[in-house]
Amino acid sequence: MNPGSTASAVAASPLVSVVLPTYNRVQTLGRAIHSVLGQTYTHLELIVVDDGSTDGTAELVASISDARIRYLRLEQNQGVSNARNLGAEHARGWLLAFQDSDDEWRVDKLRLQVEALSSQPDVALVLCGNLFLNAWPMSFLGVDSPAAVVDCTRMVRFRIPGAPCWLLPRAEFLKEQGFDLGLDCFEDWELALRLSQRGRVLLVNEPLLLVERQEQGLFSREEGYARNLVHILSKHENLLRPEHQAWASYCNLIGQALSAHSSTREGRAWFWKAIRAHPRSPRSWLNLLASCCGRGVFGGYVRCMRWLRARLAAPTRPSLH
Repeated sequence: MNPGSTASAVAASPLVSVVLPTYNRVQTLGRAIHSVLGQTYTHLELIVVDDGSTDGTAELVASISDARIRYLRLEQNQGVSNARNLGAEHARGWLLAFQDSDDEWRVDKLRLQVEALSSQPDVALVLCGNLFLNAWPMSFLGVDSPAAVVDCTRMVRFRIPGAPCWLLPRAEFLKEQGFDLGLDCFEDWELALRLSQRGRVLLVNEPLLLVERQEQGLFSREEGYARNLVHILSKHENLLRPEHQAWASYCNLIGQALSAHSSTREGRAWFWKAIRAHPRSPRSWLNLLASCCGRGVFGGYVRCMRWLRARLAAPTRPSLH
């Protein structure tokens, strides 16, 4: 591996294939692309998968002169998981990384992860930390451990960042047949659970990704949010259920989504599941009590709790260079 390869050598024999799916994000796509091409680890190719964009994405990509860029276009939007899987199928490198079209990498992201992967045998996945930001607040959302190896318990407890923070052997990705196309959120966590059963999961515990937090997040898509989480709990029950505290947390998340936007009755059923799994959790009992006051009150309760958690964060805007 030679980070100092010339541009021609990089284009002819890429080592790290970076897959960047995009759909109608021409305003932020250029920044994401340049954060990949500007990596100090230059032995890479960038596969931009245009998932049916209609906003000038093709023209933007064509305007960037770099032999390491490859452009794939889908005529119809088919979702981020399909786009990532397609990019991985066309990849030439033996390592895979994923970038999102509205995020930005720190310049040494790939270098630090490649070094980590090279340091130990049987590695299935290398993670790094990230920083979420939306003016106020900003918070570091990485794995809360300085250890290089992330144990399975942390994976089960959802203490991992998403796909733009990953580096992994392409062979491991293909063996697992990529992202689950039946999911439209949490698909990266679900794949990480599978990968954790194949080999070591390592961590570069630094915030190497800057994420622009969107105003309308997962919680606003309550039906899909709950459905996806129920699917994962069913698919990985043997792995997840023995961790009673984590299992209760996921039941609470499902119950919250249903109670705030759909049915407090269905939400209460999940809060009871959470209580049975972890009876001493105050969160489960508070959720149950708030859900008895109706959907409107419960929605206000959730927004208040989210605001309080946000205010407790300690934001400091990072430099990515």
